[in-house]
Amino acid sequence: MSSQQQETARSRRIPTSVKVVASIGSLLLLALAIITGSSAGTFALWNDNAAIPEASITVGNKQAGLSIAAGTQPGPKEQTAISFPASTWTNMLPGDIIRTPITITNLDSRSYELGADIDLPFSAYGDMRFALAEGTCTPGPLSGIELGAAPTDFGGPPMSGKTSKTFCLQVELSPTLAAAKQGTEITPTFTMTVYGY
Repeated sequence: MSSQQQETARSRRIPTSVKVVASIGSLLLLALAIITGSSAGTFALWNDNAAIPEASITVGNKQAGLSIAAGTQPGPKEQTAISFPASTWTNMLPGDIIRTPITITNLDSRSYELGADIDLPFSAYGDMRFALAEGTCTPGPLSGIELGAAPTDFGGPPMSGKTSKTFCLQVELSPTLAAAKQGTEITPTFTMTVYGY
């Protein structure tokens, strides 16, 4: 085979490689466009057209001096409620879990058992699950105690006086969400209340 024939054979192979690389690049750009295009909504059931209002957490009752803060640092003494903007729960698809840390502070000198519940419209109960776990937020399945309409005790030792604890609030959109709900909006407005006993 002459050097010219070898050069011709080699040049024929290069476009094939370039086509493969270009195809992979096109797929990556398409995937990026899909991801970018679908990140605008919140609690979107299969698409990005649904939105949720703010959600809030309240803490304390007449018997307990508790405060709460978003994040891992204690909040101000009188802070008994925090709100999460809808952007906290960005574009959830079936099976997605969003996690956000909250910190509870016991301002009293006595210890308290803690419990919590979720006030959530009935229509959303089958579509979402809520859980609260002590510690930082880590990837994986729901952990800790699952929350419902009735107060659930945290278990474990009571929260000592003049201390703070960080918990991870986890919200999961059901992985078995019905296809009939595609493009619909559930009503995930919720209030989580933490009680001291």
